Amino acid sequence: MKKILSMSLILTFIISSCLLISCSNNDIWKNGYIQNHPRNNLTLMQKGQNERADNIKYGKDIYGIIDLRTTKVDSQYLNRLSLSDLNDFMNFDDLTEWPKYLPKGFDPQRLIEEGKEKKLNLQEVHDKGYNGAGVGIAMIDQTLLVDHVEIKDNLKFYKAFSKEKEVASMHGVEMASIAVGKNVGVAPNADLYFVAEDCYDYETKEQDFTHAAEDILNIIELNKTLDNKIRVISFSSGYSSKYTEDGKIIKGSVELEEAIRKAEENNIEVLCLIPGNNINKFQSLTRTSYGDVNDFNNYKPYFYTNAPDDTLYVPTDKKTYASFLGEDKYAYDSWGGMSSIVPYVAGLYALACQADNSITFEKFLEVADKTAYESECVSEEYGKQRFRIINPNAIIEELIN
Repeated sequence: MKKILSMSLILTFIISSCLLISCSNNDIWKNGYIQNHPRNNLTLMQKGQNERADNIKYGKDIYGIIDLRTTKVDSQYLNRLSLSDLNDFMNFDDLTEWPKYLPKGFDPQRLIEEGKEKKLNLQEVHDKGYNGAGVGIAMIDQTLLVDHVEIKDNLKFYKAFSKEKEVASMHGVEMASIAVGKNVGVAPNADLYFVAEDCYDYETKEQDFTHAAEDILNIIELNKTLDNKIRVISFSSGYSSKYTEDGKIIKGSVELEEAIRKAEENNIEVLCLIPGNNINKFQSLTRTSYGDVNDFNNYKPYFYTNAPDDTLYVPTDKKTYASFLGEDKYAYDSWGGMSSIVPYVAGLYALACQADNSITFEKFLEVADKTAYESECVSEEYGKQRFRIINPNAIIEELIN
């Protein structure tokens, strides 16, 4: 009887210990912790893209974009597209299979290389040594391809709460490479702390920011242990209103806004797509294909507004970014949207923090406003307008001088 009791106690101890270890591993927020290494999503994506009907494959989505990523392209359909569609409204990648002969005036290889270039004098900033070194950027987004060549050397922490933890997502990889990509990022030497989160309740089928709020609070605590401090959290998600169409408050929105307030108290700026956030100061720029990516005159707003003087425009369109389909693969996006603005501004703020460690985001905005490049555009709706473009080199020069 004693022997049976003794064995029972040992078993109980082992099970309890395993549970404790499991819980502990599930709750690790420590520099250097990489929870797992999700695989790329090539097989599923390739199958889905090529099984599409031709009218879908070569048609435009709700944003006017033709998506030929990882697609075997038929020349007869390609030749029916206008040069504007080909050069200005198409997404493709390293894995797109083009026909032998392409329409004259369309050069996808040149576009993808052009998309990798540092835009608007950003290369000058990097050449001066301002590349984000010594500054941390945290990111909350979808599952990351942690072994991508653009990201792996910067990644200091990775934790996944997403429902799909084992396969990389397009969005997470793209956003991370915009911020800290080795070759395509704004702050290529910044430290990256990444949390994979869905922000969605699969049972109730509604947005849920409860866990994102918890992530921010955990990032605040993690930051207290770091030598190179996290100065900004890039979170390309949110809501246009705290209330749903039926009048219910969005789940977790109160907690999210409280977590953002606490982060600011701890010298961490949170950039996310919610009302009142500082990211709303910025909008997307598109540019002339095959033109000088450093010439401000080659850029114009993607969307025109009736108040361009209140806006700073940033180059988020016609860019090349890290692809979730392979550890050394890239994709070209003709339109980045609001999602891409968040990591771009986060990366630029990291450069500003490297130049002046005492800077606040409010001061950063003041300097960005003061140094912005003024340009002109003409829209059918608003006529001739002046608008202002972010000027990375001028921001850094202002801070160091």
